[in-house]
Amino acid sequence: MICRRISSRLTPLLHTSPLRNSLLLPSRCNSTYNTLSTHQQAYLTRIKTDYEAAKMVTEMKQSAVSERYLHRFGPLYEAFKEYQTALDNIEECLTLVNEEGMREVVEEEVGELAELVTASKAAIEDQIGMALAPSGDSIFLEILMAVGGTESAVFAQEMLQLYQSVAGYHGYQWKLLEEDTRGGVGLAKAVVQITGDNAMGTFHFEAGVHRVQRVPFNDTRIHTSTIVVTVIEKPPDMAIEINPADLEISFTTSTGPGGQYVNRRQTRCQLHHIPSGTRISCQEEREALQNKTRAIEILSDILLRQMISDKEGRMRDSRKSQALQGDRSDKIRTYNFKSNRVVDHRYGEGVTGVVEYLRNPEEFTKLRERVASKWQLEKLAAMAEDIATGSRKKT
Repeated sequence: MICRRISSRLTPLLHTSPLRNSLLLPSRCNSTYNTLSTHQQAYLTRIKTDYEAAKMVTEMKQSAVSERYLHRFGPLYEAFKEYQTALDNIEECLTLVNEEGMREVVEEEVGELAELVTASKAAIEDQIGMALAPSGDSIFLEILMAVGGTESAVFAQEMLQLYQSVAGYHGYQWKLLEEDTRGGVGLAKAVVQITGDNAMGTFHFEAGVHRVQRVPFNDTRIHTSTIVVTVIEKPPDMAIEINPADLEISFTTSTGPGGQYVNRRQTRCQLHHIPSGTRISCQEEREALQNKTRAIEILSDILLRQMISDKEGRMRDSRKSQALQGDRSDKIRTYNFKSNRVVDHRYGEGVTGVVEYLRNPEEFTKLRERVASKWQLEKLAAMAEDIATGSRKKT
């Protein structure tokens, strides 16, 4: 009787996740309860071992790599410890079920521990998602028009605006490094640097070919166009030294808003980096010296991105693996205005409302989380298989 009462209390508490495996409780209860999956257990066991090793290294000597590892996986490690402790305590409590006068105490204690298991499990799954996702607080994101001419350029402009709103939604810093507006009709190319907590995790799944299907304003037929998005991480503690002798700098009057102060004074900085041929014009600030400083900062970021691409071939390789050739048939996501759906083809996830998606960061986040969830399952399975293969080789 008492085991059935415990079972009725445990089952709804532990039966909450699609990622689960059965924990066999003592045979007298003749019941099973859902816990972490085998893949999760394998991954967490590896994390626990690596975390404790990194902790020992940090205690013996300063290590930036180990400290970053501890910072990244600390919450996951603690949640897993709490989870394991709660399960151990449940097992211990259940050994007392048949002790005289202990049944009610055991039932109450196990119920409380089951709630702790559920909470720990939820925390673990959240932390696994963050731990598995590509991490990095500073990224370069590039948008290129591909197939479709003007319609592709217009869509590229819309996606740039979407990404800027998503960056603002998360409180990220947004820095536009390069922009080719095709004479004011859409966008041929844009490169931005996005900086903030886990920026890479937020935009990682955007890399690839995006396809839009809709009727342009000057036609009656549905057109299919594409753009290519590339995302690469800016390595931490990596900077570019610029030789002042390589720069040609001039100042002119600014244009646009700002009043007579900027329109009549030479505050706009025009910078030419001779070795790379890069030209930058900056009039964001009211003072000439401030615009010069800003222009050099932009140049530094552009040269850093080029260095990453040239030295490691990362941008070139990313375009091949993330975007293929930008053909209409090569796509990770489709924005179909007729069916009013945004569909991610990698995992079959989608949301209704194309315009709403392009304008609302919350809709963007909703789809990203669905894609990330399935990606994590796939990643966990692959990692668990690698761990199992490694274990078999050792034996």
